[in-house]
Amino acid sequence: MKKLIWLAAAAAVALAACSSGGSEFPEPSPFPVDVAARLHDIRAKVSEVRGLPPYEKATEGSLTQEALLDYERQQTAKLSQEEKAQMEAWTAALRLLHVIGPEDDLLKLVTEEWGGSVLGMYLPEEKWLVLVGDGKEIGMGDELVLAHEYAHSLQDGAFGFETLDKWAERKTDRSGHTQYTETIDCLTEGDAVVTERLYAEKVYGPDWESLEQEENQTDEEFPDLPVFLLRAFYFNYLECPEFVQGLYDEGGWEVVNAAYKNPPATTEQVLHPEKYKAREIGNGQAPPDLSERLGKGWKHLDTSQFGEFDVYNYAVTMTGDPEAARIAAAGWGGGWLSVYHSKEDASQVVMQLSLSWDSNQDMEEFLVVYGAILQIRGVELQGQEDQPEVRWQAEGEHALLRWNDTTARVDILIATDADALQHVS
Repeated sequence: MKKLIWLAAAAAVALAACSSGGSEFPEPSPFPVDVAARLHDIRAKVSEVRGLPPYEKATEGSLTQEALLDYERQQTAKLSQEEKAQMEAWTAALRLLHVIGPEDDLLKLVTEEWGGSVLGMYLPEEKWLVLVGDGKEIGMGDELVLAHEYAHSLQDGAFGFETLDKWAERKTDRSGHTQYTETIDCLTEGDAVVTERLYAEKVYGPDWESLEQEENQTDEEFPDLPVFLLRAFYFNYLECPEFVQGLYDEGGWEVVNAAYKNPPATTEQVLHPEKYKAREIGNGQAPPDLSERLGKGWKHLDTSQFGEFDVYNYAVTMTGDPEAARIAAAGWGGGWLSVYHSKEDASQVVMQLSLSWDSNQDMEEFLVVYGAILQIRGVELQGQEDQPEVRWQAEGEHALLRWNDTTARVDILIATDADALQHVS
């Protein structure tokens, strides 16, 4: 499993970059001889199920949960003041979106809660395949985790994660038309989940899920994250396997393998496979940089793509209504989340959410749902009927929403400071 708290997780990019492996990552302990023999039997079966040759360069080992958490804490302690300021700014931005609580600390969430829930991982740089635990016994749950991670090692051997990552960076369109840096992870994780399921069915039969529940005797534990972050994280493990399963049902692993040369371009294509086949990409334009308007006392933190799934995730988090959220996200044509922070106080931020739509009707449907979100929050809107703009204020929040009927575009600007909003509006 790769560490990726994605999108809202864009908030955790600084930390993720520091803690994704490297020379300081604790070396896993070798498995006992009898357990290692079983692991290689698992690897052989996964190879047979997936139709890819075993990757002999991968070295297996185990790592205790406490050792992993200690590593995460050490990496957090080594963050520079600038990196801590970035995390503080992301925390403030997500609070302005109201997708995390006023007391939530993003740095702590991604360290303690995520790190405490990892069951296994494959580290491409080190070629380490790691099971989190003492490694002395392999139960059914451990076996399925290993099957998932072996699937990643087979992908690395066949397609090369380094090659895929470089390709994704090169092909991702910064204007927002493509999201390959996200969809490549979606493809590899979806592939591994489908492989894990097929392995379980081959080894344990069609009732394998019931057997796994009987062995565990408890429901699967999820990290204690705000639901927006949790849903964003599990996109790769819920929606992405459905995309890959559709490819597999269409033509087996041959079609899945072909997707590595022609991956989905956006999360919209993942959610709507017909748009993947039609190669429909984003059609909007990235927002302008607001740095000059804000002045020298401010810094542009990041502009991250905000895909159809992110719109859905935001809308369902705020409304609790999946159908309304689906309607709000439908017709997505492009999206970006830009964050700026004060150099003196990183908790002072300006956030711009820019969304483009395929048609005015799609835009209007989003605006109806967004209006419901503001109504749920109880904010009082200020605007004029002849102007395509509304403004509102709440505690620590100064905001405006603009829409454009000509370009089918919505821009939402939210700032912690009234003067900062005035500069960018």
